Amino acid sequence: MSITAIDLIILIIFLFFVIGGYNRGFIKQTSTIIGIILALIIAINNHRFLMPFLEKRILVSEEMLQFLSFAILFVLINLFVHLLGFILKGVMDALFLKPIDQAAGAILGIIKGVFVSYFLVLILSHIPYLTVQEYLGSSILADRILDLTPIIQNTLQNIFRP
Repeated sequence: MSITAIDLIILIIFLFFVIGGYNRGFIKQTSTIIGIILALIIAINNHRFLMPFLEKRILVSEEMLQFLSFAILFVLINLFVHLLGFILKGVMDALFLKPIDQAAGAILGIIKGVFVSYFLVLILSHIPYLTVQEYLGSSILADRILDLTPIIQNTLQNIFRP
């Protein structure tokens, strides 16, 4: 078996995420992920509390007030979490723990690369074109990635079990 175009794409995705993870570090990547998730949760659940405050100061439709209050909360929470991540990264660097942060960032990059590649291959496997299926069939990495499907499904079911 030889390396196919799909294998090269998967390898490039892995490389991109590993290098990005190494350069950004674990703290920065984690604060970005947590910031987005936390900002979404807080903004979705609390944007209506900001609407009366904005309504007194801005004359726009209710839909626009909803959007603005959501956007303001999302940005503020995200900035706050990024600030905490920046401070924590500064502490890590001051304690000469930057190599550990970078190594953990590379590991997190590998995990992110696996997920992105998995979903890419999963989507490609459902495209009903013979050429795409032939590429997937001759790919070294795509078969191994698709072997993760039962593992990922079981893990997600255990996580989200009621």
